[in-house]
Amino acid sequence: SQWLPGAARFESATAPFPLMSGLLDAFTVHNNFGSSEERFQLISANSEKLRNAIRNLPGLQLLSDLSDSGGSGLVSFTVDAISQSELVRKLEENYKIIVRTIPYPHSVRASVHYFSEQDVNAMATAMSEILRN
Repeated sequence: SQWLPGAARFESATAPFPLMSGLLDAFTVHNNFGSSEERFQLISANSEKLRNAIRNLPGLQLLSDLSDSGGSGLVSFTVDAISQSELVRKLEENYKIIVRTIPYPHSVRASVHYFSEQDVNAMATAMSEILRN
């Protein structure tokens, strides 16, 4: 085997201590929200709230529903009024909401988490404004 040039040859076993500190803080944040079951219930409730808020918007078709997603935080849908890419762009530029397009089936997907209740409300309002105008 060949040694790396310079000081890099001594870094093969250096532990990423700053990253470990960040990981411990992330665990603390997660644990402050409750147990894994409680966090899962919050994810399910937030994704159901988003589905219910956008379900009846004109030209929107939900591709995922709670019954077939197992309580996932992923909410996928299509819209007729504008392209999926245009909707993603408008949500980001005008509302600072980040969602993504999915190539097959061509759709939009929002990822909802247990700490995103305010984001769910903002997205429901933004979607209503975009699709009703």
